[in-house]
Amino acid sequence: MSKISSDRKLRRMESLKRLINLGLTATCIGLEIGIFAYNWIFHFQYSVVEPLRNFYWNGHILEISIYGVILLFLSNMYGGMRLGYLKNLEIIFSQVFATLLADIIIYAELSVMAFQLFTPKVFVMMFMEQLVVVIVYTNIANKVYKSIFPPRKLLLIHGDRPTEEICSKFATRKDKYKIVKSVPVSKDLDGICESLLKDYEDGIINAVIIWDVDTYERNILLKYLRI
Repeated sequence: MSKISSDRKLRRMESLKRLINLGLTATCIGLEIGIFAYNWIFHFQYSVVEPLRNFYWNGHILEISIYGVILLFLSNMYGGMRLGYLKNLEIIFSQVFATLLADIIIYAELSVMAFQLFTPKVFVMMFMEQLVVVIVYTNIANKVYKSIFPPRKLLLIHGDRPTEEICSKFATRKDKYKIVKSVPVSKDLDGICESLLKDYEDGIINAVIIWDVDTYERNILLKYLRI
């Protein structure tokens, strides 16, 4: 098990994960911005004061860009862009909250431009449309992400203590981790290491957990894993 080749593989995998994460989350944000753009062009712009109505396309692009920057900033701040890292419901909640704040901010801005409070009905409808997009799209994006990056297949090497505690912790994130094999540590460390290498090459496992193992045995296993 070459350390250099393994490190390169891990770096490529992490780069690919970030790229796909960025693409999937950018699509969701793009759809939300598209909903705002539609409402701005066909509804909101006609409510601002007369001197501001002659925006033409440069003004439209600027207003839509302002909303996009606000939404992107809030989504990043509240974790709406952490697809593959947070749970599905956490992502949905974060993105919905970020969208709500973005809509409130833009509502305040447009109310200033109109010299009066906007009628909230259209904004509520816009938020509901965005809410549907976030819920539906996040579920689809999560399935796509999981199909590309299935849960890590873990080998658990453990000591004498019961493994229910550590297994229950990983069971809370079944979308990211799956313990497929459990091996008690013993004096036959060479046999464990050979079995570990074979399972890794066969694709049965792709990660290892060392839990409740004495320092001496743990150091041997770590040294072997870093070869």
